[in-house]
Amino acid sequence: QKLWGLIACHHGVPKFVPYEIRTICEFLGQLMSTELANKESNINLDYKLQLKKIQGQFLERLAKATEFVDEIAADRESLLHLTSAQGAVICDGDRLILIGETPSEQDLQSLVTWLQDQFEQAQSDQDLFVTDALSSLYPEAKEYQAIASGLIAMAISKTQHRYILWFRPEQLQTVTWAGQIDKNERVAEDGSILLFPRQSFEAWKQIVCGKSNPWLSCEIEGVLELQQAIVNIVLKQTSEIAI
Repeated sequence: QKLWGLIACHHGVPKFVPYEIRTICEFLGQLMSTELANKESNINLDYKLQLKKIQGQFLERLAKATEFVDEIAADRESLLHLTSAQGAVICDGDRLILIGETPSEQDLQSLVTWLQDQFEQAQSDQDLFVTDALSSLYPEAKEYQAIASGLIAMAISKTQHRYILWFRPEQLQTVTWAGQIDKNERVAEDGSILLFPRQSFEAWKQIVCGKSNPWLSCEIEGVLELQQAIVNIVLKQTSEIAI
């Protein structure tokens, strides 16, 4: 139920496709969509198993921890492997623990302030922010998009300003289009904008900047499991204090 791609066929003159051929094309599209999903699942199977192992070990240590912030910071390599990130930041109030490749502390403080607003405005109750093009949403991030174009931000406690952030670097991509993607526009005498068809469909390449490799669903699920484990620890500590 999601658009994974588009096949566009160009022709010199209007070409009317018979119903039988359209039906066959629809069947082939459904078949390709199913095969694509199966292929993606098989390709990521080994990675998912490896990720589950890391998640299990990480969560097992957290379950025995009395202070989750120190426990998370103690195993920095596992924290990065949890999402295949190149950098991470643990925000504990005014304290920032930087791991791997991250923006500067000053940039991070501004980013966290912006994230707090995003969490407040979000409709979801998962307290999770995910993007592979941070600078398109937060223009200030263009200054460090080389190391932080992708971001997963998990809120542990918004009132206490406790967050964990994972970063991925920019991954330049070359995309080939069937013709230049810029709209062919002309201004009419009355000032309105008129669109005209392209005059050429020669291959046109575009360099996509400011994007990281996309976060996989299994990586996001691992973050959600970590979030739940931390919540359980906090609830346990609160219960012990009350007793």
